Amino acid sequence: MNNRRSMIHGLRTSAALAALLSLKLAAAPAFAQQAAARDPAEPPEGKPQVKSLPRPPGAVARQSVDEKSMRTLIHDLVSCGTRLTLSSWT
Repeated sequence: MNNRRSMIHGLRTSAALAALLSLKLAAAPAFAQQAAARDPAEPPEGKPQVKSLPRPPGAVARQSVDEKSMRTLIHDLVSCGTRLTLSSWT
């Protein structure tokens, strides 16, 4: 009889621990979604304004463009295999 009581007590304890663990795991995403109080990735005044430079005046003369070096540059960029030229080229 004593053995049965201890077994039932052990099962109840295990069930209670499993329930508490389940509740803790279920509640973890809710707390993880809270916004950080001071997020350094974003400035406090909001998104910074883009300071774009004005277009250079006048047109570029075709004679001033070195066609051979331009073709070499384009070939090198295309051989990268991606539009992200800062990524690995190997």
